Amino acid sequence: MLTLFLERNRISARGKMKKLITILSVFVLMIGSQNLLLAKNTPQEEKNMQIVKLFINEGLNKGNMKLADKIYASNYKHYWNGVIDEERVGPDVAKYLINFVQETYDYYKATIVDIFAKEDKVTVLCTSKGNLKRSGQKVSYSSALIFRFENGKMVEGWIMIDYLGIYKQLGYTLTPPAWAQKKEK
Repeated sequence: MLTLFLERNRISARGKMKKLITILSVFVLMIGSQNLLLAKNTPQEEKNMQIVKLFINEGLNKGNMKLADKIYASNYKHYWNGVIDEERVGPDVAKYLINFVQETYDYYKATIVDIFAKEDKVTVLCTSKGNLKRSGQKVSYSSALIFRFENGKMVEGWIMIDYLGIYKQLGYTLTPPAWAQKKEK
């Protein structure tokens, strides 16, 4: 059919090849995109995403500490902006985080912007906003969270928070080190 189209339109051999490559490229892109859109999560991936949503909505937003023991493995390890938390392990990490939110904010709300799962990991992009108890100041920031699961419980987690954005909202300024400042003559 494609050959008939090309012959009817009297396209040169070189032109036929270009048309064929273009048409095949579009076809491959369409098929690839369709597969991405139709890709479904496994039941375990769906369950893991529900656990993360539960932690954010019930744990962080509502202060439910009881969740920690149900969804965190006893050997859970946590990384704050890439640095391992060596003081806390297991459900104590979640309890610390929930307690920190409750003590720091008069009002706090984390909203899931995007969430997806692949095999044993769940990745979440959140926006958070709250009123700081000490200053009454409102802050909002983005964070990315990644959790790894084993046997239906979180065993490892990473949280990356936009601290620079928070500090700027609080009035802090960033001063470059001496070596980075221009010397005027």
